[in-house]
Amino acid sequence: MEKEKNKNGLIAALITIIIILLALVILFTTGTISLKTEENTIKEEEKAANTENTNTDLISKLVGTYSYKGKYVDSTEDIGENFDIKDTIYDELVLNSSGEAEAKAGSVRAGGYTAKGKWYISKDEIIILNEECTPTSIDNNVEYINCSPKWIYKYKIENDTITVTSINNTMESMVLEKIK
Repeated sequence: MEKEKNKNGLIAALITIIIILLALVILFTTGTISLKTEENTIKEEEKAANTENTNTDLISKLVGTYSYKGKYVDSTEDIGENFDIKDTIYDELVLNSSGEAEAKAGSVRAGGYTAKGKWYISKDEIIILNEECTPTSIDNNVEYINCSPKWIYKYKIENDTITVTSINNTMESMVLEKIK
């Protein structure tokens, strides 16, 4: 009888230990608790600082003026009938270190659009939130008449060379050159 009580007590103790261990495994896995050593804390702080430096470096690299102008944009020459649409397109992007941006795009034959607002980076895109574009309610739907609330530019950096591509001009995708 005493052996049976000891056996039952031992089984109960083992089950309790297993439940406690499972609970600890779940808490560690979900990140609810962790064993932070001074070394881990220092590594996490270094990683955060490196990420911040990388973002600051990227922003510094991107700040500037980018432009594309077709050969007829500033020309007084008659365009005529046979022309490449790219020759009539202009696109300019100005990214300021203050976080403000200005952009304009269009065609000498069809007019153009502008954007002004805050800019940010998302993966391989530069996004401008156009503060000049206001919504209008039409039949209980929000519409943006003759403007885009968000302008998007693709960018890539290879060998310290920045390539910015505009997808805002509905006629063509343009590669802008950094001029400042």
